[in-house]
Amino acid sequence: MDDERADDPVPEKTTWEISPELEGRMLGDFRIVRKLGEGGMGIVFEAEQQHPKRPVALKVIRGGAFVDENQIKMFQREAQTLARLKHPAIAAIYEMGRTDQGQHFFAMELVRGETLGAWLKHGSPDLRLRLGLFRKICDAVAYAHQRGVIHRDLKPSNILVLKESTSASTGSGLGIPDVKILDFGLARITDADVAASTFITDMGTVRGTLPYMSPEQIRGNPDEIDLRTDVYSLGVLLYEMLTGKLPHDLSKSGFAEAARIICDEPPAPLTKTWSGTRRLDADVATIANKALEKEPARRYQSAAALAEDIGRYLADQPIQARPPSAVYQFRKLVARHKLAFGFIAALFVMAVALAVTMTLEARRIAIERDRANREAATATSVSDFLVGLFQIATPSKTRGTTLTVRDILDKGAADLGSRMAEQPAIQGRLFGVMGDVYRNLGMYPESEALLRKAIDAQTKAFGADSVETAQALSDLGNLDVNYGRYQESLDLEQRALRILERRLPKDDVRVAKALYRLSTAQVMAGNLDDAWASIDRALPIFKTTLGPDSVWVAWCINDYGMIAQGHGEFEKALTHYREALGIKQLALPPGDPDIAMGESNIGALLNQLGRYEEAERLLLVALADMEKIYGPIHPSTATVLINLGECQWKQGRLEEALSTASRALAIYEATTDPDNLGISTVLYDIACVERDLGRVKESERDFRRCLTLQEKMLGPTSPEVAITLDAYALLLRRSGRDADATTIEARAGAIPHQQGLNSGVRVSNPTQ
Repeated sequence: MDDERADDPVPEKTTWEISPELEGRMLGDFRIVRKLGEGGMGIVFEAEQQHPKRPVALKVIRGGAFVDENQIKMFQREAQTLARLKHPAIAAIYEMGRTDQGQHFFAMELVRGETLGAWLKHGSPDLRLRLGLFRKICDAVAYAHQRGVIHRDLKPSNILVLKESTSASTGSGLGIPDVKILDFGLARITDADVAASTFITDMGTVRGTLPYMSPEQIRGNPDEIDLRTDVYSLGVLLYEMLTGKLPHDLSKSGFAEAARIICDEPPAPLTKTWSGTRRLDADVATIANKALEKEPARRYQSAAALAEDIGRYLADQPIQARPPSAVYQFRKLVARHKLAFGFIAALFVMAVALAVTMTLEARRIAIERDRANREAATATSVSDFLVGLFQIATPSKTRGTTLTVRDILDKGAADLGSRMAEQPAIQGRLFGVMGDVYRNLGMYPESEALLRKAIDAQTKAFGADSVETAQALSDLGNLDVNYGRYQESLDLEQRALRILERRLPKDDVRVAKALYRLSTAQVMAGNLDDAWASIDRALPIFKTTLGPDSVWVAWCINDYGMIAQGHGEFEKALTHYREALGIKQLALPPGDPDIAMGESNIGALLNQLGRYEEAERLLLVALADMEKIYGPIHPSTATVLINLGECQWKQGRLEEALSTASRALAIYEATTDPDNLGISTVLYDIACVERDLGRVKESERDFRRCLTLQEKMLGPTSPEVAITLDAYALLLRRSGRDADATTIEARAGAIPHQQGLNSGVRVSNPTQ
């Protein structure tokens, strides 16, 4: 932040305990370098953090140790809001705290650049470059909106244009600079004073950010303010980037008059570029005017929609916000001559209807005939395949040998590759069905091989962008969740969803199923807010098309519970789990494995609530059901064993817990890939129990095995790695290795911790 952002107002009669002239002095762990700027709540310094050594922007609250409690809460909420936002175009926060002298502060990323206002004065006049820069701003704001943060104080001084970094070039050949949005979340914490928090009046003259405020902000009713408020501010920024001026000239207006102008008067016509030499393209003017609509309902409904239209314009595609068209003018003409046009229209409609009816009927007959032929051929092929599959179990074929289900499946999978090579559509469908059968049996490598063949066959038969190929991709993504390969699952499910959304109506149940499977991957990857949004889209479709008591509805509600649990809202999660289990018990036959998994999820949550006896009773029922359905050696059985072992551990039954967890580990090692994350989950539990039993050597070995697998699959800065490091450090301290423990704790402390899911809780993983 090279430029001082002095346009933020400073309240009068404020007493400072921190002087702006502190260059070279220490404030806690920070050495002050120079003042960068000041605002209504604090002063911002460039500083050097000592541990770790790095430059930072240090924001210090006004008032020192005697600051008003409400200001402290606002200051802390600002820091917490910034901490939620991790986006390359939003300044990141590093640390917040309070010095020994009682001075509240937070440290954030030091950004080298100039304010957008300064850049506009000398920056390139290229229109496409400016629009590309504006789109980056919109994308960052849209990201914040998705995480529940409304800026409410967007203005040029809160946006820095970086000096060193540029990204892909525009059509003009000029690089688009990167941007950073500052003070994100500041306005969001001042709901009760939203109309007055970002400007002041002095002798009837308006200062500060009033020109960038929406009409609903001016009116001062917090209930009217939502993300469309930021859309209006973005519209003001766009107008200024295009013309060099603001939509309304408020320089000579007092507050009351300025408020009336913003709320009632249209902006000055947007007809020229900033240089005043050329007329703007009509589409650009339309985009800006839609963002500046007085009524929120008439604006773009999100920053993402505004960014999309900018992108469409830059790609020479039609924009969504079009002005009244020739069709609209024609409707007006018809309204003035209803009788004449009514007669002509009636004749025209009758002729067209007759022609369309005849054409559609002929096409329907042809389609029905073709479908019947294809379905008959498919039925014959599938029937022949199944007959051949079970003929291998006849005595003449087995010669007295007893065959298992797996023997029959393996023989069928081998035959399928050769018998239907000329029928890829049927072959692809059967590969997919058999792949899911293997998955349900816990035979993941065999399942993966068949599901990949299903993708190849469906691509050959229908094309890479077909509904059939999308569903095959989703099946493989579903398997990747079982493997613990969450990023791979996310990629596959997002790819499948994009195809289905292009090919099917938005309320098609196949779209809803893809959304649900995407949410499954998002939950397990820890993207809880994204998962909630996906389920929010899927659930209404399931309720409408399949009914409120559908098992798909139950799966969605179950995963709402997982998201609530991931946020630490345990009682809310318990309500969701129980509601989901009730629907499953009505929708599924007794003994269905998904009922047992629902019982296991509730048991895992009761563990976290400390209700161990209740949890253990439920987990023992779930374990008996899983063993009855799948047998003692199956990943789903191992999942319940994990939860049961944790329950025994927390009750102090350490030897029993170790035996239960060791059994779960043996199942995973026998049935899954060596890199399955479930193995790391069991290793963590085993290491903790061994630590509490005083078996230091064994515990350290298993902590290290767990960390190796987590770092390989999740990365060294994953929150799960931090949790394991903390538990490992406790082992080291108990064994008297304080120096080693301190090193491990420092490593854990450098990783952001977050509330996570209980290791044994699982999303539903349907095959339908």
